[in-house]
Amino acid sequence: MEQLNFDDGTRKIQVNGGEFLRFNPRDPNLYHRFFEAMEQIDRLAREYAADQTVSTGEIMGTSGFPREPAALAAVKEYDRKVKALLSDVFGKRNDFDRILNGMNVLAVASNGKPIITNFLEALAPIISESADLLAKARAAAAVEQAEKAREQREANE
Repeated sequence: MEQLNFDDGTRKIQVNGGEFLRFNPRDPNLYHRFFEAMEQIDRLAREYAADQTVSTGEIMGTSGFPREPAALAAVKEYDRKVKALLSDVFGKRNDFDRILNGMNVLAVASNGKPIITNFLEALAPIISESADLLAKARAAAAVEQAEKAREQREANE
């Protein structure tokens, strides 16, 4: 069997000492998918909060966990949708249920934020830094191409 191996820029980042997230942070498509997904996650959160079938009292009991079946179903569905979006962004080989250690994305971390917020905030600088590097590389390539064109024009004169 033949194999073709090449550098595709994929990084392998261990998440909270557990599973690995694999993606190419310099992929322009990933950059666009990431920020589109952040908007979709925000939209889903607003829809979840506005769901008339689930009241705030139903969602959070005194223990901080959903109690009513409708609330449990809504929390589970939100979790499923967000993890599916993340898989669309970073690739199907990334199992976000495993990466997030089986936690629901609405689980609250010790800083009081949902883990999905902490996860996205931790990823944003990696993706932004890579987008900056990509932009610089494109600018350098454009300058190089312009210099070659200028040299060719001067040689033809």
